[in-house]
Amino acid sequence: MQLLALLFVILVFLNLAMSTESPLGQSECGEYDYSRNFPGVRNQDGHGFCWAFAGTALLEEHRCLEDATTCRQMLSVLDESRCTWTMGNDEGANKTGEGNSIAGGIFCGLNEGVCRERLAPYNQGGGCRITIFFGGASTAAKCRHEEVMNIYEKWHRVITPLALQCHNSFDALAAGSNPEIQRFMDDLLAIVTSDRYLGSKADILQMLVKAKDKGEFAKSILIPPGCAAVRWKPRDRENIGVHTETLSGKSRNNKIEALRSVFKIQEHSTGATICLDSGGIFGGAIGDGNKPKCEKQHAVVFTGMRWNASENRCEIKVRNSWGKDSEISGWMSAEVILDSLRELTYIRDYRKKLP
Repeated sequence: MQLLALLFVILVFLNLAMSTESPLGQSECGEYDYSRNFPGVRNQDGHGFCWAFAGTALLEEHRCLEDATTCRQMLSVLDESRCTWTMGNDEGANKTGEGNSIAGGIFCGLNEGVCRERLAPYNQGGGCRITIFFGGASTAAKCRHEEVMNIYEKWHRVITPLALQCHNSFDALAAGSNPEIQRFMDDLLAIVTSDRYLGSKADILQMLVKAKDKGEFAKSILIPPGCAAVRWKPRDRENIGVHTETLSGKSRNNKIEALRSVFKIQEHSTGATICLDSGGIFGGAIGDGNKPKCEKQHAVVFTGMRWNASENRCEIKVRNSWGKDSEISGWMSAEVILDSLRELTYIRDYRKKLP
């Protein structure tokens, strides 16, 4: 880990050395820190849900600002992503929820509501263990949403040869003697009774019948009726909305001015889309001639800005969804962050006018 940290520092230094822009001075920097508005740092478990984690974090902050008693409470990432649900739609193993935007999930949460994390948890049982950076992300254990979709795929493999896809009831199947179906139902019962999933075996069997694909089945299992019944909605939603500002190709000064305006006038954090290269190190936003173009896009939240006198540099505070010990987190060089910045997405109060 020490070697990886040293390599990361070296690559950050090289990024700074390659820059053709002048360094940011103290006059361009600001003093803001909204990190107190959030619960603990979370972990997306190596899957492409960064956009949902960033959007959910902004909804958590808005809820905290609306009611201080909720400031350490987590909202459900899965429920926030339900309106733009892509889980199970991608080809290939372990690809779930890829390719969405921060704005879509926020729009859903603001208008349709979102429930607490404990009612529709992203992952039960301690989470997945992953390795991030230098070789990519790899899962060492299956996440909860993958296991749910595996149930559907296993069921589909059992019923397809038997031409049973159109059954409207499982009563006959349960009473039958087909060994493949009996083995499947025994496995399903073991999963249900392990308390890893919400609902009874009968509920899950009915969901298997009704679901048109594994993504729809996962959605019906992972976001139970109890979540929908108690969704939080902001009180002031007639005055707020989602705003995305494209900054790719803009100068550092343009980018930091836009960020400072959100911090100062909107008085809260902002989601951010940044560029990474294939190794997980910062890449340049499209249009920035001093860096490679985006190989990957990643969503994070910017929660603060400060001038670090001891380091003689402006810094931006980053909230990531790779766990509390990830390399891209906390106070980081504003120049490196801004060079990789593609766009800002935030909850905008239209009563507060941006310049």
